[in-house]
Amino acid sequence: MKNNIQIIPAILATSDAVFSQMAHKISASEELQNGWVQIDLMDNKFVHNQSIGINTLIDYPLLMKKEAHLMVENPIGWVESLAKLDFSRIVFPVESDRVSQIIDKIHDLGKEVGLAINPTTPVAKINPFVDRIETALLLTVEPGCQQQQMLPTSFARIADLVKVRSNRHFLIEIDGGVSPENALPLINAGADILIVGSHLIDGDISENLEQFWEKING
Repeated sequence: MKNNIQIIPAILATSDAVFSQMAHKISASEELQNGWVQIDLMDNKFVHNQSIGINTLIDYPLLMKKEAHLMVENPIGWVESLAKLDFSRIVFPVESDRVSQIIDKIHDLGKEVGLAINPTTPVAKINPFVDRIETALLLTVEPGCQQQQMLPTSFARIADLVKVRSNRHFLIEIDGGVSPENALPLINAGADILIVGSHLIDGDISENLEQFWEKING
């Protein structure tokens, strides 16, 4: 078992009120407040859903390490604004146009790069970029909606991603349907970072997080 596993809460919000509520709950958690948070950003074009936008992020700042997960048609149009809002890592779809240019832009702004891989996209699509990214985020549900069950193909795809990584140094993030019950199998399969939405944020965060670590540590 690796000792550097991370559990990162994810915020998918379609209104300012929902974002504010979730952000306050996460930032108030002593167990989470010194760690990372992932914020999902959607434009109703790349996926069939629309989230809060840049103005909401300005109005409701989160004083944590922030990862943006862009599910948008034109990621490069978001990058400078996110960098100004102190996002430490920007994750965007490997299915985007001009992937290499976007990677360069994010790195030029001093931020980490992640590439997200949709469930229907071959994992090998990240091959040309693996030496230039900090993380690869494998989506294990269809992007854009919460509270989905993890797709049955997910573990085979994690195995494919582990092979792609080989002796390289990027971290593997798993996003979608992550629960206390599948956390340890995901880690054993090769995950470094578990992105968790409702299974962590709904209810008592401390109790939910304790359930995750109990399952992970046996």
